[in-house]
Amino acid sequence: MPHGARRPAVQTGSLTALPNARTCRRRVVNSFDRATNRERMGRMSDRWPEHLTVRPWTAGDARSMAAWRYDGPWRVYNLSAQEELPDEDDGYMAVADADDSRMVGFYCIGEEARVPGLGAELGVVDLGVGMDPIWVGNGHGVSFGRVVINYVRRAHPTAMLRVVVQSWNTRSLRLVQRLGFIDSGHHVCVQNGLPVTYVVALLPAP
Repeated sequence: MPHGARRPAVQTGSLTALPNARTCRRRVVNSFDRATNRERMGRMSDRWPEHLTVRPWTAGDARSMAAWRYDGPWRVYNLSAQEELPDEDDGYMAVADADDSRMVGFYCIGEEARVPGLGAELGVVDLGVGMDPIWVGNGHGVSFGRVVINYVRRAHPTAMLRVVVQSWNTRSLRLVQRLGFIDSGHHVCVQNGLPVTYVVALLPAP
């Protein structure tokens, strides 16, 4: 799709890529093992929604997001500290199945979507996106990202959109390129005591 010592905006490769997810700041962490995602998938529909929509963020969405667990290097996007859950006032919106309102991901804008040291700019909307890890890596990133971009464009038709992606995250970098974002440089900040390099990408106004 950072907080405190904020995380990156684009999270995983599937648009959990538009800063991945958490670029967004405050989350509550519980203890879950690798079986969590499989157990959740067993309780959910096994199909990707035919149509996606954007709806208001709820407390239930925040609790669901707190349970997400990414594997491999994408574990950096897992929650790692006891924090306050994000809410709609933080700039979050849910991306959901248009038929049954089931959340498949989220986006956030503004301060929540920026990493440390990256300031706001006039005419630029910072965007962070996250996708539920049970759907990541299955080819849904472009459709997910287009829904988010189109929705944000309605409210900010003349703004440039900006995302940041950790430089190692080639899957997310390919996705933002497919969505039309242009590499505009790098940004380095310190998170959890270590330097982290981000690729900054911009999507010009139509």
